[in-house]
Amino acid sequence: MSRDDRPSLEPLEMQRIVLDAAEWKTFGNFLIALTRALGAPDWHGASVDAFIDSMVIGDINRLEPPYTIVLQSLRRTPPDLQREVRGFCAMINQAAAAGRGTDLEVGIEIPV
Repeated sequence: MSRDDRPSLEPLEMQRIVLDAAEWKTFGNFLIALTRALGAPDWHGASVDAFIDSMVIGDINRLEPPYTIVLQSLRRTPPDLQREVRGFCAMINQAAAAGRGTDLEVGIEIPV
């Protein structure tokens, strides 16, 4: 195989998917927005474990790594919802970091 025939090992460009949380009233609103953004199948579960499987392990959603989900306007949602979403996101990010070392290919950001 010549050098020009070898597959490229260049990293893929990180995709940024922005979700606007301003109108979310329930945790279910967040999950619906997230499953739509991921292109999750209809049978996708609603637990954090289901999202870890589909986001971190992969080969389930239409959206494949590398990507970052950005949750904008979360501070405009009810405080209880903010805590629940932040906890969920922390678990996803922790699983992604553990599964990929320091090279996080999947993540959820919540701008301040």
